[in-house]
Amino acid sequence: MFAWALYVVVFRLPGWQRILENHFSAIIGLPSAAAVAFAIVVFLRQTEGPMEFEGLGFKIKGAAGQVFMWICCFLAIAGAIKLLW
Repeated sequence: MFAWALYVVVFRLPGWQRILENHFSAIIGLPSAAAVAFAIVVFLRQTEGPMEFEGLGFKIKGAAGQVFMWICCFLAIAGAIKLLW
């Protein structure tokens, strides 16, 4: 479905092709970063058990640990996209 939408935008609507080229990192990169961060969190959870973080006076366990890990992964990947683009 995504490939079909991309085909329509690029080849059928020529005005959108320039927008896609200029903002590729935002249109494709950030959703991909979210998906990769999700995959990292899911695979780490399955191999290591429940996640726990402790630092700067706070302690995070269980589902909150997964959310915190996802946010850290997403921000790191998004920052790398911004630096390298």
